[in-house]
Amino acid sequence: MQLLHPVQGSGGEDPGLRLSSDDPDVDRAETAPGEKGAGVLRRPLEGATSIEEGEEQSGGREADHPILFKAIGNLRARESSRVLYCTPLARALFILACLQCVGLIIVTVLLVKRSPPEVPTPPCVEPCPMDWLYNGRKCYHFSKEEAEWEDSQGICSSSNASLALIDTQEELDFMLDLICRKHMWIGLRHNGTQFHWVNGTACNSTVCAITDEGECVYIGSNALRVSGCSLIRPYICNKKPYL
Repeated sequence: MQLLHPVQGSGGEDPGLRLSSDDPDVDRAETAPGEKGAGVLRRPLEGATSIEEGEEQSGGREADHPILFKAIGNLRARESSRVLYCTPLARALFILACLQCVGLIIVTVLLVKRSPPEVPTPPCVEPCPMDWLYNGRKCYHFSKEEAEWEDSQGICSSSNASLALIDTQEELDFMLDLICRKHMWIGLRHNGTQFHWVNGTACNSTVCAITDEGECVYIGSNALRVSGCSLIRPYICNKKPYL
């Protein structure tokens, strides 16, 4: 194995490293005292087969061969780095780090896929159809058209409703406030003995304070009135809300 030895150039050139000659007769250049390049080592260190042996043959004197010792230090650093990255332990650690990164990516993808989908907020639903009024858990339709009592009931049924059923005095007052002195059919009819709503229930005395004679009931200016069923009037339908 040949070692690199420092060579001090002449003419002000920077010193460098020159591969020593294989000629066993080449030893040290003869120069005059004080001349540049004096004492330049030009042959390999005898019998040196490694960096350690080269250091031993040089006598371990860094002051005598500073460039040589610098080159030896660089070679040691390169060998150390090469050993560091090429050992089985280093390769195992590198593979382990790669596996950890892959595992982290897989876990992240699975978490994203398992996250619950965003549920869209349903739009606000009106409790009653268009042109119907909502009051007291019921939907009301005050017609502009006019019809007989029987026909009015049929029209309300086509909208899944009926002529208006009145359960309380408050509900009756609500209708009276909205009819604006009109006469409008409701779902109350005399069956020969008493008044019944179109759903078959009897009218209570609180609401049905009726003294007139007749068969079909309508809302008058301020109370319930009775007349023949063949008269043409506007009508009131009501039904349960959507909600």
